[in-house]
Amino acid sequence: MNGIFWLDEIIVKAIHEDQLIQHGGLAGVRDNNLFFASLDRPKNLLAYGEPTPSIFDLAAAYGYGFAKNHAFIDG
Repeated sequence: MNGIFWLDEIIVKAIHEDQLIQHGGLAGVRDNNLFFASLDRPKNLLAYGEPTPSIFDLAAAYGYGFAKNHAFIDG
Protein backbone atom coordinates (compact mmCIF):
# COMPACT_ATOMS: atom_id res chain seq x y z
CA MET A 1 0.00 0.00 0.00
CA ASN A 2 1.74 3.16 -1.19
CA GLY A 3 1.31 6.73 -0.02
CA ILE A 4 0.23 6.03 3.54
CA PHE A 5 0.47 9.06 5.81
CA TRP A 6 1.31 7.73 9.26
CA LEU A 7 0.41 9.83 12.28
CA ASP A 8 3.29 10.77 14.53
CA GLU A 9 3.69 11.89 18.14
CA ILE A 10 3.47 15.61 17.33
CA ILE A 11 0.28 15.29 15.29
CA VAL A 12 -1.53 13.09 17.80
CA LYS A 13 -0.59 15.30 20.74
CA ALA A 14 -1.74 18.39 18.80
CA ILE A 15 -5.10 16.73 18.09
CA HIS A 16 -5.42 15.83 21.77
CA GLU A 17 -4.59 19.41 22.82
CA ASP A 18 -7.21 20.76 20.41
CA GLN A 19 -9.82 18.41 21.87
CA LEU A 20 -8.92 19.55 25.39
CA ILE A 21 -9.35 23.19 24.36
CA GLN A 22 -12.75 22.44 22.85
CA HIS A 23 -14.08 20.07 25.49
CA GLY A 24 -11.92 20.48 28.60
CA GLY A 25 -9.94 17.90 30.52
CA LEU A 26 -6.47 17.19 31.82
CA ALA A 27 -3.43 17.46 29.56
CA GLY A 28 -0.61 14.97 29.31
CA VAL A 29 0.34 11.43 28.48
CA ARG A 30 -0.36 8.87 31.20
CA ASP A 31 1.97 6.19 29.82
CA ASN A 32 4.51 6.73 27.03
CA ASN A 33 4.76 3.01 26.28
CA LEU A 34 1.02 2.78 25.72
CA PHE A 35 1.09 5.97 23.66
CA PHE A 36 3.74 4.63 21.29
CA ALA A 37 2.10 1.20 21.17
CA SER A 38 -1.07 2.94 19.98
CA LEU A 39 0.90 4.81 17.31
CA ASP A 40 2.48 1.57 16.10
CA ARG A 41 -0.68 -0.53 16.08
CA PRO A 42 -1.67 0.21 12.44
CA LYS A 43 1.90 -0.31 11.22
CA ASN A 44 1.93 -3.70 12.93
CA LEU A 45 -1.44 -4.51 11.36
CA LEU A 46 -0.14 -3.64 7.90
CA ALA A 47 2.98 -5.77 8.40
CA TYR A 48 1.25 -8.84 9.83
CA GLY A 49 -2.48 -8.57 9.09
CA GLU A 50 -4.09 -11.28 6.97
CA PRO A 51 -5.74 -10.52 4.69
CA THR A 52 -3.90 -7.28 3.93
CA PRO A 53 -5.80 -4.52 5.76
CA SER A 54 -7.45 -1.64 3.92
CA ILE A 55 -6.70 2.01 4.63
CA PHE A 56 -9.94 2.01 6.65
CA ASP A 57 -8.68 -0.88 8.78
CA LEU A 58 -5.48 1.06 9.46
CA ALA A 59 -7.42 4.19 10.46
CA ALA A 60 -9.61 2.10 12.76
CA ALA A 61 -6.48 0.59 14.31
CA TYR A 62 -5.40 4.08 15.43
CA GLY A 63 -8.76 4.74 17.05
CA TYR A 64 -8.92 1.33 18.67
CA GLY A 65 -5.35 1.55 19.94
CA PHE A 66 -5.82 4.90 21.67
CA ALA A 67 -9.27 3.99 23.02
CA LYS A 68 -8.08 0.64 24.40
CA ASN A 69 -4.73 1.77 25.81
CA HIS A 70 -5.91 4.98 27.52
CA ALA A 71 -2.49 6.51 26.90
CA PHE A 72 -3.58 10.04 27.80
CA ILE A 73 -4.34 11.26 31.32
CA ASP A 74 -7.78 12.41 30.19
CA GLY A 75 -9.03 10.70 27.09
